[in-house]
Amino acid sequence: MNITIDEEKKKQYTPPQNYFPMQPYIVDRLVLYNKNKKSASKGVSKTGPPKIVKQVYNPEYLENLVEAKLIPSLQIINISSEKYANDLKSYNAANEKYKDLLKIYYQKINDEIKREEDLRKLEEQEKLRKIQKEEEQKKIADEKKQAIISKQIAERKEKLKESARFIYSFERVEQEFNENQKRIEEIKATIKEPVLKNTDLKKLLNKHKRLINPKFGQLTNSRRQLMEISVKINELVAQTKSDPLAYSWILNFIAKSLAHQAELECRVKPEMAAPLAELAHVINSQFPELLPQFLLPRLIKKCPLIIGFISDDKKQMGFKIKQNEKKDVYVERMDGILAFYSMLCKMPNKNNIFIHSIWKMMTRWANMDLSKIDGDLVLGLVVTTLECCGNELYIKFARQIEKLVSIFLQGDFEKHFASLVNWKRLSIVVEDRNTSGKFKSYPGLQND
Repeated sequence: MNITIDEEKKKQYTPPQNYFPMQPYIVDRLVLYNKNKKSASKGVSKTGPPKIVKQVYNPEYLENLVEAKLIPSLQIINISSEKYANDLKSYNAANEKYKDLLKIYYQKINDEIKREEDLRKLEEQEKLRKIQKEEEQKKIADEKKQAIISKQIAERKEKLKESARFIYSFERVEQEFNENQKRIEEIKATIKEPVLKNTDLKKLLNKHKRLINPKFGQLTNSRRQLMEISVKINELVAQTKSDPLAYSWILNFIAKSLAHQAELECRVKPEMAAPLAELAHVINSQFPELLPQFLLPRLIKKCPLIIGFISDDKKQMGFKIKQNEKKDVYVERMDGILAFYSMLCKMPNKNNIFIHSIWKMMTRWANMDLSKIDGDLVLGLVVTTLECCGNELYIKFARQIEKLVSIFLQGDFEKHFASLVNWKRLSIVVEDRNTSGKFKSYPGLQND
């Protein structure tokens, strides 16, 4: 931008009264000051007040002077202003562009942050979904496993129920009876008859028989005497062990002797069942075939009620048909055998004969068909069993044995057999137990 002054306007211009060039006293004083300064430098001394000299300047001169100095400056300012304006404009444009770029940059940063946040959320959701899926799969697997286990438990319980039903069923009892009969026939065929045909062996075994047989009658409740007798019997049995036939025959003879002694003595003195049972366990500890292979089959043959077997056939039930045995004698013999068997089962031993066998026996009695059983016989055997091992049954089975015994005194048993002597005996035995807290029992061996 170029600034020019109209010449005509310059001539017509009249400065205002207070304009700088129209202040003569200021100019005069300036002139005076300069003169005094010059004089002082020449060594002229002042002798009086300064003389004021008035000097008037031409306004046109001053205007031209100002114009001469001001216009170039204005031109420079104008050029600088335009450059500044252009620089400012460029700066503003660059600044706007920078702001736009910065905005884009921040937007991208925000977009990236949002994208990472979205990815993180997706990863967390995927992880959570995976965990939930695994938990669901685990839950389903656990449910399936639990279902299988529950099914197996149910099947096992059902099998146990069926097994229990079979154990206490007459079919199972009859099966055991027939197996026992086969064992007796086997003993007869493989042991008794071959010995009868062997004269020398028979003579040797008869000699052992005569030495062993009196020992059973010498038993008392003395433990010392029991050990003396068992040592002598064991020595005699050991002498036959080298010959399997002789060994089996002598064990079968001992089993028959023990059972016979129980029939004779234990029916009169049930307390004698204790030393007899102790002797059987002592011999069996030395010769473990005695109880399972010879004595138990012999006891079951004589008294099938041990396994809960009942039959109308007197021979199968153990009656001595040839001797025309009366019922009361038969019942006494069964009492003696049951006393011996109960003592065998209750005594601590390592011969796999336990009190559980008594529980099974009595449970089978309770499940019998009442129309087929001899109530007086069965109830008498219940009394004998409780007198021999009732306290041990209560220690082992607690409330369960109470429930079992109560079956024989209530319901159908009471309806059918309440008038019988042995039903009344059983009532008295149970009442005494309820009063005293234990059954009447027989004394064991004395340590002397």
